[in-house]
Amino acid sequence: MWRQAQLNPRIEAVDFECLISSKLDEEVFTTRLSATVTVHNLNRAFNALLDELGLKTGADGRTRTLYSWRHFYATQDLERGVPTKIDRHYSKYSPLLNAELHSGRQKKH
Repeated sequence: MWRQAQLNPRIEAVDFECLISSKLDEEVFTTRLSATVTVHNLNRAFNALLDELGLKTGADGRTRTLYSWRHFYATQDLERGVPTKIDRHYSKYSPLLNAELHSGRQKKH
């Protein structure tokens, strides 16, 4: 969130703690033109990036979406043992990803 806040010229906090403590009534997530981010412009930018990188389709043949990005990061956090706000939803994957944590054995690579 701090990196995103730095892109908004109307936010003048020197660090993340100052940003939080200032309790500004200012949008943190904005476009480069300082417009409020919407699902529409976020999806458009995300799809343009995927097209540019040739990553529009996953290895499973399914089209990637912003929602699939959420799954990716939640799974990465679980694999590293980092708790997330959506742990309950993804907790079914935790035993598989963290087998050594749950069994006391080392994970085979």
